[in-house]
Amino acid sequence: MMSDRLSGRVDSQDPNDQVRGNNQAGSRDDSPTPDVVAGHPKTGPIHPNRLHELAASLSDVDRAVIDVLSLVRMASGAQLNRLLWPTTPSGARAARRRLKRLTELRVVARLHRQVGGIKGGSQGYTYALDVAGQRLSQTRHTRVVRRPEPSDAFVDHTLGVTDIYVTLREAAMAGAIELEMFRAEPDCWRHYTGPGGRPATLKPDAYAAWLTPEWELLAFFEVDRGTEHIGRLKRKISQYLRYWRTGDEQRDSAGAFPSVVWVAHDERRAQVLRTVIADVPEAAEICVAITAAQLAGFITNTPREEVNNP
Repeated sequence: MMSDRLSGRVDSQDPNDQVRGNNQAGSRDDSPTPDVVAGHPKTGPIHPNRLHELAASLSDVDRAVIDVLSLVRMASGAQLNRLLWPTTPSGARAARRRLKRLTELRVVARLHRQVGGIKGGSQGYTYALDVAGQRLSQTRHTRVVRRPEPSDAFVDHTLGVTDIYVTLREAAMAGAIELEMFRAEPDCWRHYTGPGGRPATLKPDAYAAWLTPEWELLAFFEVDRGTEHIGRLKRKISQYLRYWRTGDEQRDSAGAFPSVVWVAHDERRAQVLRTVIADVPEAAEICVAITAAQLAGFITNTPREEVNNP
């Protein structure tokens, strides 16, 4: 949603805020956590002295990889390449070498899954923080978790959230926007008082705030993979409406409520989402459905009404 504030005012924040999460939504974390060491040939703790030596040896790019994965939990090699290396053949080779080295050091783990199949090569691997990376990370997601490897559906969804972050960062690097904040779940969750005074939690997939030359925009993001049935979509939209009516977010955001941006994998699914939004009273006041291909254009300030009424 476009707020009433012009982009001349930018709130001060930690310069690393765009790549490090904090617990804006509360201290409770009951989100699913991927197995970051699944299939890794080395297991067990890392001695503190070894960890100290490893930390001293890391480059700025190495630390940036840790920061990104601390924030979004998983990223493909191609996504990390887009963020941290030139998108050229030499940049891709540098990304492959560095990610291979970080895997050997147990800073990152390569999940047993490739985006785009085997032809995707190293760029198609999915990465998450391994034991050393979790220890070196300064977020609260530093515990070592060993569970069965996450499902393809979970990985696809998480990479969809990562792609939102990558697209925002690319727009910022191109000078089209200034990215003020990005939070993935659970740091973007909102706790509020629900019906009957019961505690309730709204669980967006991500939250972002960014500046265009004219406006400051705020958005909750929902990554839609076409697996949710209509009834569940309507319930989630209704929960956003209940949270909107509390006024809690508006009090924290100088009167503005974020747009609720549903990102579909294709136009057909986006049309389904638009129909659902139209069927829920008042939902079009806060919700918009776009495709992943439309995301970059939306970020650079496409009005919500224009998207909902093509």
